[in-house]
Amino acid sequence: MRIRLLGMLLRIFSWISPRHAKTIAAPLASSIWRLSRRKRDVTRRNLEVAYPGIDPHQRDQLAIASLVHYIHSILEAGMLWHWPATKIMTSLEDVRGLKHLHAARAGGRGVIIAGPHWGSWELISTFIQKEIDGAILFKPSKHADFERELLQKRLRTGVDYAPTTAAGLKRIYRHLKAGRAVGYVCDQEPSAGMGRWVPFFGIPALTPVLIPRLIQKTACRVVFSVAERRKDGRYRVHFLPVDEAIYSTDIDTSLTALNLGIEACIAIDPEQYLWAYKRFRHGPDYTKGIY
Repeated sequence: MRIRLLGMLLRIFSWISPRHAKTIAAPLASSIWRLSRRKRDVTRRNLEVAYPGIDPHQRDQLAIASLVHYIHSILEAGMLWHWPATKIMTSLEDVRGLKHLHAARAGGRGVIIAGPHWGSWELISTFIQKEIDGAILFKPSKHADFERELLQKRLRTGVDYAPTTAAGLKRIYRHLKAGRAVGYVCDQEPSAGMGRWVPFFGIPALTPVLIPRLIQKTACRVVFSVAERRKDGRYRVHFLPVDEAIYSTDIDTSLTALNLGIEACIAIDPEQYLWAYKRFRHGPDYTKGIY
């Protein structure tokens, strides 16, 4: 029943153009700011850590703006689930830094296209499939019925998806060994045993070790990519280079470079990052986090 309701909502959302989504998102975000203490407190706390120098009023303005983008991403799901891929791509304004992707692909090695929960992160998967032969790595949902529906909608644009399971990771290894591209949202807190604590905005954050391990096993290259929401309802894709330290055989050095790359993506426009996510849920050695 819940999946059917979600499907109906997303069908309705698909009638909303990107230009109008932000207009609708703004009052909804204001309501969430007033009514949801959890999202308000988590967003504020993350911003206190990331930008300790800004005054409380500026911080709250940034927090509310980030919630507008959070709601926008939900409304945007209707477009990404139901619009034809060709129509989605007509919303793309331009692409910046494509030379960094070309440089990463030089020599025929596999490429990890990494990015955080910033801007329209789902749009990147459509772009990857349009530009190069690639696959997207995703974390399976705990709800099997929702997972089936989600995967069906994602696969309709021709994008190949691989779950973060043993079988899925084997596919990803084969992709990279064959010189193909793999997309990966890299800023989620991993499960126990799958991460290391390295600085993120100066605070130890449990960071997934998957990218350093893929680099060491496949000799692949890495580039960052994000899709920026523009004011006119259009999108701009950015490709950003990595710090070469990401290729270090020392895991902590590699992960520190990874988090610096995430910070560089966020710096394009901090409002578009998902600050409502509990990125610092745990402290070192699984002690209580900052919340």
